[in-house]
Amino acid sequence: MVNFVALMVVNLALSFMLFAAFIFFGLREVDQRRWAPAFLATGLVQFITGLYMLFTFPLPGVYNQAFGEPSVILGALFIGLWYATANNTGLFPLAIIGFIAAIMPIVIGIQMLNLQLTQRPTEGAIAYILSGLAGLAVLPLYFLREEAWARALAALAAFGAGLAWLITAYTTVWEHLMG
Repeated sequence: MVNFVALMVVNLALSFMLFAAFIFFGLREVDQRRWAPAFLATGLVQFITGLYMLFTFPLPGVYNQAFGEPSVILGALFIGLWYATANNTGLFPLAIIGFIAAIMPIVIGIQMLNLQLTQRPTEGAIAYILSGLAGLAVLPLYFLREEAWARALAALAAFGAGLAWLITAYTTVWEHLMG
């Protein structure tokens, strides 16, 4: 059985850190094309691993749903970010989708804690909930993108989610290597 949750979670941490940097440094750039390759790289990893997980169910129980489905959505959003930044087409439609999709990780985080899923449900719940909160910030940020405080606050939310996933990721890598 193939278990690549560690890869997914490391990439998830990278995705949120990248998004935080983009919000803070790149959101107001006239030419955002330099961000495109990184969005594509992280988006493809999330999308492909998420789809594989949903079609093959390599994990026990509800874990395929808890990790696979949000991975596909985030991957698709990052592929959309790749296209939008590569072609300077605008971010408003993605902000709408990201805002609505942000509810999913909050629900997963709450249920992860409620059902005591994973070996560390509190850490996982925090990472999911912070991810959702970062996603909820994208639509208001679109309208407030000229405000330095709004960019800083949204970047902080994305960075917090990335940091939570980074801690979870390297704990997962450590544990998976132990067998």
